[in-house]
Amino acid sequence: MVIDTQATPKMAQTVIENIRSVTDKPIKYVVLSHYHAVRVLGATAYESSHVICSEATREMYRRARRAGTTSPRSSASRACSRRSRPFPGLTCPPITFKTA
Repeated sequence: MVIDTQATPKMAQTVIENIRSVTDKPIKYVVLSHYHAVRVLGATAYESSHVICSEATREMYRRARRAGTTSPRSSASRACSRRSRPFPGLTCPPITFKTA
């Protein structure tokens, strides 16, 4: 299990390499503690179908994906945000829970 996933798939590869240095077991679960780009955008690198987060976090993923940015903020806020950049491959986590 990995909790939070780094800011990019490339950064996540470093975590995966470190895990591989101690075990060859698969990474079955990826848990996203909350939606914040530097914690979740590396999720695709783990190639896990068991990505888990709260329903609120998944909704933030959906809004960010629809907007085509890393930030699920309103379009006016996105225009002013340095963190608001397009990104490919963001997928909504398939497993959710209602409350923390």
